[in-house]
Parts: sequence; structure tokens; C-alpha cells
Amino acid sequence: MTQVYMLKKNNMIEHWQKKLGLEEWTIDARQIDPASVTYPDDCVGDERFFVGIMPQEESLYATIFHDRPLTEEDIVHELLHVRHPTESEEWVNKETTKQMTITEIDTLTWNVPDILTDVFSKYDEDADPYKEMERLRTLALELGYDFDYGLSGEPTHYWKLNK
Repeated sequence: MTQVYMLKKNNMIEHWQKKLGLEEWTIDARQIDPASVTYPDDCVGDERFFVGIMPQEESLYATIFHDRPLTEEDIVHELLHVRHPTESEEWVNKETTKQMTITEIDTLTWNVPDILTDVFSKYDEDADPYKEMERLRTLALELGYDFDYGLSGEPTHYWKLNK
């Protein structure tokens, strides 16, 4: 493994720890020998790999074990297991996809797609901000987007949905 790969992997882990609110945790990653993994018989080709995390909640320490180079998506997925230990694998898979596609809305909104700008332009200043954001969110969902918003009724992040 090259030093560049190790540095990139460690930087990705630190980045996502901060983003997911896991700064108090110590997270490391260890590559393991694929020969030490028992794979199911139906696991073949590109699906024949192992990536998993072993968290120790009492010491706030976790290790990501992997038998191939880690991707950013692997790191996000495994850290979501630590952040949300009671959520299902299906939930973690969906949240991983969301986290990988989420875009923070710039204060000047230059990075918002036109289709969402059109949705946001329908905001009714006289309406309750929460109800208004939910109404606009319904419109965005119909167009294949979703977004988060703050209490003030300002959109904060958006992502394209996989349909």
C-alpha cells in the first residue's frame, strides 16, 4: 500500500468523522488478507470482498477491516454504522447514498440546479416556514430531488434521488 493511499484514506476517515459527528471517536483501518475471509458460496466476482467495522462503544474506538482498498463510500457506510448502531442495513445503504450525493447550498445559491431554484422561488413568505418547506419538499421529490432545511425556512443541503 502506498503512502499516498494511506494518507488519502486517513484524511477521508477524518473528514467523514467530522461530518457525521464522530470527532470523539478514534477510527482506524486495517487491511486484512482475503484468504482469511470466509465468503458465502454465492459471493463471486466483484462482490467477493469484505469491508466491516468493529466499534468498541465503551472506549469510542473502531476499526474498519477491509480486504481491498477502501473507497470513500465504504468509509461513509461503515461510519454510519457507528453513528446509528440501531439502524438496519437497508437504512444505512440509503443514508450512504444520500451522504455521497448531498450538496451544501452555497450562501449565494450558485450551486443549486435550476429545477430546484424554480421550486425554492415558490416559497410563500407569509406561510409558516416549516409547513412551507414541507410543501416545497413535496414538489422537489416529484422532480427527483430532496433537501434539508433549517428552522428559519432556509434550505441547507440538497441531493438528487436515485430512482
